[in-house]
Amino acid sequence: MTLDEHLLIFMLEKHKTRNATELALVEFLASLKYYSESWQRAKTYAQIIGFLQGDESFTSLRKSVTSD
Repeated sequence: MTLDEHLLIFMLEKHKTRNATELALVEFLASLKYYSESWQRAKTYAQIIGFLQGDESFTSLRKSVTSD
């Protein structure tokens, strides 16, 4: 079982209904995103479950290249 599946099952067992689970997951992931910028443990967990990428290259600006 992957960690993202574990997180989903944990939240479902804790909140019992789909609507409550979805809301809890959104709140958890929003908090994880916020705290991963300043707390190394949150950043590591976010990278492990695939919520953040290891390199931040996807957030950097890319040069536009025109083909000839």
